[in-house]
Amino acid sequence: MAGLYLHIPFCKRKCNYCDFYSVANLGYLNNFKNRLLQEINERKYLFSNKKVNTIYFGGGTPSLMDIEFFEKILEKIYFEFHFDNAPEITIEINPENREKSFLRKLKEIGFNRISIGTQSFVDEVLKFLSRQHTAKDSLLSIENAFESGFENISIDLIYGVPGLLKNDFEKEILLLQNLPVTHLSAYHLSVEKGTLLSLKIRKGVFSEVDEKTGFEQYKTLIKTANFCGFKQYEISNFAKNELISKHNSAYWNREEFLGFGPGANSFVDNIRYICTPDIKKYLLEFEYSQDILTEIDKINETIMLKLRTVEGLDTLKFKEEFGEKELKRLEKELKKIKPEFYVYNSGFIRLTDKGMFVSDYIISRLFV
Repeated sequence: MAGLYLHIPFCKRKCNYCDFYSVANLGYLNNFKNRLLQEINERKYLFSNKKVNTIYFGGGTPSLMDIEFFEKILEKIYFEFHFDNAPEITIEINPENREKSFLRKLKEIGFNRISIGTQSFVDEVLKFLSRQHTAKDSLLSIENAFESGFENISIDLIYGVPGLLKNDFEKEILLLQNLPVTHLSAYHLSVEKGTLLSLKIRKGVFSEVDEKTGFEQYKTLIKTANFCGFKQYEISNFAKNELISKHNSAYWNREEFLGFGPGANSFVDNIRYICTPDIKKYLLEFEYSQDILTEIDKINETIMLKLRTVEGLDTLKFKEEFGEKELKRLEKELKKIKPEFYVYNSGFIRLTDKGMFVSDYIISRLFV
């Protein structure tokens, strides 16, 4: 199976921690709408013989676009691609874009999953992250989405934020007991180069949360989410009633996907593409960088992606794909990792909670 990703790169304002490609100039909107349709037309051939089972509108802030835009794009997509019987169709929205009329129309034209960028239910944290909504806005958006017919509702939370207390974070997750939320994505705040937040930290305005505090909040996340009925299936992702994100799971399983829009990635026939993250260039020409994966690339990607999941790395499949010699190399490197960070039994290598929290460090040690 395969997925389609559409990057809508517009935001009313750039959040201080975000390093995803986005622009705050909405003057490009109308030209972008027509250009995206053109890109789909030009690149549809890459998926000519593939069946699609997920469509994901991410950003940026897709909910800044009007219903007519989504109707045109979905109509084009359904005409040009072959589909599974019931594809998962997701849209990301911000809590301030919560009007019931808009949400109902999204449901009517085919969206069956919604991801709400709540980030926090603590107003002080939202202000720190320079978000434009309040905790009340988030609660209302969840309620409105459910009342508009969405039964698969995902929210985002951020922890590891300076000033966020462990008890407050626990209370945030406990709110989910009484909300119609079926999926939770929770991320430790990452200070990325080039963001406003990184600049303020360099200037000493804020200090990053220490590793011990961050890990305590991660443990709180896992324990409390589980108490609320959410089963962890990936480092940062939890689902109720088996309603995992099919689209994101495809990334971790190295399945193919075709991306559209400036900054969007694609993975087709063992080649990774990225559309130049520049709206001005995008409106003039479609420019893509290209990376043909080597055997070493495939090995390292498999290790990185599978160890992000709770299921872990299936060593039998790994051996079948890359050979016994490579498996022995991996096992040798694994023995150099502290035992508290992983479990190796029943043919699977899995990271413990401690290992998940420092997964980047561990995974890099296991690369070829």
